[in-house]
Amino acid sequence: MGFVGQIIPAALAARVRKTRREQERSPFVLDVQLEVPPGITILFGPSGSGKSTLLDCVAGLVRPDAGKISLGEEVLLDVEQGVDVPARQRKIAYVFQNLALFPHMTAKQNVAYGLADVHAPEREQRVAAMLEAFRVEKLAARRPGELSGGERQRVALARSLATSPRVLLLDE
Repeated sequence: MGFVGQIIPAALAARVRKTRREQERSPFVLDVQLEVPPGITILFGPSGSGKSTLLDCVAGLVRPDAGKISLGEEVLLDVEQGVDVPARQRKIAYVFQNLALFPHMTAKQNVAYGLADVHAPEREQRVAAMLEAFRVEKLAARRPGELSGGERQRVALARSLATSPRVLLLDE
């Protein structure tokens, strides 16, 4: 299977502290430090241990209370120094547990979503290549509600990889 672009290897380093206050429960405190080498890394832990919160912080969707996150030599977040690269500029793809496909868009439109800044001919080429790579090109005109669970997963992966991210985060 050939992909448009490639994931560029870079070491990810994160030191994150995040407190979440949930009603009727004591606060949850995520306090973690890790270094992830290029390649595939799997993060294990029981439900509620903070795996998704950590991914949210790395992706830039949640701001930690304290810490630093870097990808290779680039600092994405340094709370102490006031650095916080917006999620869209981090070049990190994230496939959520619920896949987060837009229900009102077709599979093709979902895959094209992150490519708004790419010129139309190149965008069309990338979308077509990703749909083909994930063997969902015949489903391009269907909306997520018309797809099986596996087809929705493949469309979500195609959407994430179409942007040529430096890191791909998969939540369960």
